[in-house]
Amino acid sequence: MDTSPLLTEADFDTAMTEVATILAHPPEPGSARERRLDDLLGYIAEYHDAQPIADQTAKFDQLQALDAHLRRFGKQWRRADDNGRPEHWAPMLGGDLDPAHHGR
Repeated sequence: MDTSPLLTEADFDTAMTEVATILAHPPEPGSARERRLDDLLGYIAEYHDAQPIADQTAKFDQLQALDAHLRRFGKQWRRADDNGRPEHWAPMLGGDLDPAHHGR
């Protein structure tokens, strides 16, 4: 898969498959595979947010399962806010998973 944003449901499904493949053997922090995972998660979040609510609901269980898997590896959903700053993908997270960020 290339590194462009997701445009179709097939792109979404391909990205989800690639994420599962990467998470089967979690990448080393700072590695190219970790950066690829982060990019894919951002693309998945952007695609999901751009879909009609009915389509978002249809993918909810699949995304919840991915979110649970990410939590086991200390990963989190992230996306850019309107000013380009990273933020959590609120529909999928209850808070910051990185203990280093607590108390800031």
